[in-house]
Amino acid sequence: MNIFDSSVIHFVNQFANKSKLFDNLMIFIVDNNILKGVFMVAILYFLWFQKSDRLDQDRRGVITTIASTLIAIAVGRLLVVTLPFRVRPILSPAVHFIQPYAFKGMELGDMSSFPSDHAVMFSALATGVYLVNKRVGIFTSIYVLAVILFPRLYLGYHFPTDIIAGILLGCSITYLLSRKKISMRISNPIMAFSVRYPGIFYALIFLFLYEMGRMFAECRKVVGLIIDHYGLN
Repeated sequence: MNIFDSSVIHFVNQFANKSKLFDNLMIFIVDNNILKGVFMVAILYFLWFQKSDRLDQDRRGVITTIASTLIAIAVGRLLVVTLPFRVRPILSPAVHFIQPYAFKGMELGDMSSFPSDHAVMFSALATGVYLVNKRVGIFTSIYVLAVILFPRLYLGYHFPTDIIAGILLGCSITYLLSRKKISMRISNPIMAFSVRYPGIFYALIFLFLYEMGRMFAECRKVVGLIIDHYGLN
């Protein structure tokens, strides 16, 4: 554990187990899909349907944001499984982490904490939202930092550098794919499909964003079943 991680973790952790209300609030927030994925999906719907003089451009931005987020998640997951394993702060004996009130641990002990997949996903989404609408993007970025990422630091799910690395990765991928030439290649066929087959398009996008709102819970279960069945773990 480096000096930066140690300093930040111990500073934040000194407030744990001091207020039952605050600790319970952090526990309630950290795995609440409505406050995480569902909230971000609502932002994407807002950008898609809001009245705007640049509606076509905004919708292309939403499509690029979703595509960028998927790629960022895939890259982040690849790094998690290929980089050296990093134990989470709450499970590391070297940290001497003070558990908040009523916190019963976590189910991610067998997964490396670096980089934070939440930071990757939500920073990618927030960056895309900012590129579509700066005011909404600033609000979304503050929300992601305060409501989605801070509780994971407070509860010992991640070191600060896990989150910083995830943010840099998510922001970089979305920014790169949002360059006009790349974005047009991503969005053109999807926009054409949405115009030609609107019924199918909105049915599919609903199913996809439903899964995103639930943090791809069903998809992860299916992948887990496949891995267990074929002994790939």
